[in-house]
Amino acid sequence: MAKITGGRINLGVARETTRGTCVNPTYWIPWVNFGFDDKVLSKNSLEALGVIDDSHEKHVLEKWGEGVVDGEVRDDSFGLYLYALLGTCSSANVAGSTYDHTFTLANTNQHTSLTLSTEDPNNDKQYCLAMVSSMDINLVLGELVKYSINFISRESHDTAADSDKGSFGVEDKFRCVDATFKLAANRAGLSGASATKLQSLTISFNKNLLRKHMLGTVSPDDIINQAFAVEGSFTLPYEDQTYRNLMLDNTYQAMELEVKNESVTYGDGSNPTITITLPRCGFMDWTPSRPKGTLAEQTIGFKGYRDHANSEDSVYSIVLRNETASY
Repeated sequence: MAKITGGRINLGVARETTRGTCVNPTYWIPWVNFGFDDKVLSKNSLEALGVIDDSHEKHVLEKWGEGVVDGEVRDDSFGLYLYALLGTCSSANVAGSTYDHTFTLANTNQHTSLTLSTEDPNNDKQYCLAMVSSMDINLVLGELVKYSINFISRESHDTAADSDKGSFGVEDKFRCVDATFKLAANRAGLSGASATKLQSLTISFNKNLLRKHMLGTVSPDDIINQAFAVEGSFTLPYEDQTYRNLMLDNTYQAMELEVKNESVTYGDGSNPTITITLPRCGFMDWTPSRPKGTLAEQTIGFKGYRDHANSEDSVYSIVLRNETASY
């Protein structure tokens, strides 16, 4: 065993063909913050033994993996995370080696699972049935587009080191300066809507995962996604009361975020792109900031709703364009 720096931990990710059956990594994905590891639920014995000590033993009753992985959105490997987030993926060739992958919300409670593999000089592990519990996509001026994902999985098991350990593929990334944000009265109106200039934006997805334990084993029998929710906020200069009125009047808007890296061009002339479309958003909070002597700003909180009239989910789609044929 040896003392190491955290940067020597490698994270491998793959989509499981059968939920709960581990597979070797499809991608080795760099990370910015890695806080995922094994967890336990233990109980102390409450028996009295004629002394004042409060307990003489504990028992481990549940084991699982859980934690947060933060990183920069990459044009190929991020598709695996989106697949696990929404549960359905449809891939189509655009031209040449360019593909559009359309991720939509599966109306089931057993979404696509991943295997997370971790390797460092002291130990190699795999975590089966890794599910996305929540995902934040963050855009801030002067930064790359970043994500923060909370995973829940079964507990780890030791595994032999993978032969391509730390073989990080070359991928393109997305910059916040590449973002275009639109609002419209309905989804059909987004294509002709003018872009709104933002300073920051966060979109948060929450799947309310349930670790379902059963008698006979300390490992989760299944990990179930329950009620799906999407919400977020954005900040821009305070120039009028448009967003205040949207909140007060309970006016719904369709929302689209497109991030297109035009500094990278594929063979067919297109660019790496990620497009998030929410068909029906309500505005829950409008907070102006008007400090003396500095620019006044406003922050607007929103929540995505199902468009019941048009039978569209709260996330209409997330489309990722890249040169990966399938996931």
